[in-house]
Amino acid sequence: MSAVSAPPFIVAALYQFRTVPDPAALQERLLALGQEAGLCGTLIVAHEGLNGTVAGTRGVLTACAPFCTPRGLTGWKTRNPRPPSGPLSGSRCA
Repeated sequence: MSAVSAPPFIVAALYQFRTVPDPAALQERLLALGQEAGLCGTLIVAHEGLNGTVAGTRGVLTACAPFCTPRGLTGWKTRNPRPPSGPLSGSRCA
């Protein structure tokens, strides 16, 4: 039996201080986008801005750009994660 390798996840962190006129509406749309795209993680949306960390394949993160960029959400920083270790090794997002 051979192991199937999944595309590597990329970690993307965001903090952006900017006025968000309707945080609940933006949160709802970001949640739907993340669920549709298969992102894992947390984004906090408030009147003062956004903060959070998400993970997904590079293709998934790239697919989110058409929604984020026109709304001024451009402060994403990405990095390739280290190989898994510790108690969460091998865990997957649902």
